[in-house]
Amino acid sequence: MSDFLCRIATPEKIVFEGEVSYLNAETLMGPTGILAHHAALISPLRAGKVELHLPNKTCLNFKVSDGFLKVDNNLAEIFSPEVKTA
Repeated sequence: MSDFLCRIATPEKIVFEGEVSYLNAETLMGPTGILAHHAALISPLRAGKVELHLPNKTCLNFKVSDGFLKVDNNLAEIFSPEVKTA
């Protein structure tokens, strides 16, 4: 499975930046899974959990207040006013 770069940021700081194998976020369209080489996408986020599957088979969970998800050129970016580790 291929990996891709993921960045989670608030207006104040970058909360996470690194390679992931899979990302799952709650968007207004419903649960949205992202794998490497995903088509370009911009979507508003619902408040809820963001799940990151890392290449070493571990998982990181974050809670976001809202915001948006942008995917382009093998980079997934989540921008949210408030992000907490879950």
